[in-house]
Amino acid sequence: MLQTAPKYRENLHHKLSKDLVLTSMRKKQLHKTSPQMRIQRSPPSAVTWTQIFELQNQDGFWNLSPELGVILDLDVDYLTNIFLAKKGIWSLGPKGREVLQLIATLLVLQFIRYKQQLEGITFKSLMKLDDSPTSSAIHWAFASVKKAVEWVRRVDRQFPAICHRLELGKDWDSATKKLLGIELISTNFPPSI
Repeated sequence: MLQTAPKYRENLHHKLSKDLVLTSMRKKQLHKTSPQMRIQRSPPSAVTWTQIFELQNQDGFWNLSPELGVILDLDVDYLTNIFLAKKGIWSLGPKGREVLQLIATLLVLQFIRYKQQLEGITFKSLMKLDDSPTSSAIHWAFASVKKAVEWVRRVDRQFPAICHRLELGKDWDSATKKLLGIELISTNFPPSI
């Protein structure tokens, strides 16, 4: 047993050193691709849109899952366990999970808004859909997006100024653009109302 303790300590030290190196490498790599989490550069296919909505919870929100991270081209592990942890997300206790769902849902809504590929779905602002019909056909995902927007507005009221308190940005619009790597000054968006 005495001989295995030094070996165990050595293995543990090696594993921790390896983890620190990987974390350090990840940080260096992410700092090169500022901001750390960026939006996919290639447009998603129709399959990706259905994949996004398959990940949506029946209540209207999304979770920050590895699958969603792949679609949004986000390192979800880094986002939740390093970036948001440093910002204090876990100090919220059990409510931290709901704030993570809020962030995930806002990221998806910003992604949909930015891509502008779902015809018939237009946003007045990140948390407000344009309900006036602009085309004769309602997009198949309209009800899902509307449900997500309603969920976001309800949950956002439960956590006033949480975006600012977590130092993510002045508001959710700028924070989600920053997390997705969308330029803050963009001509793709209609003015916020």
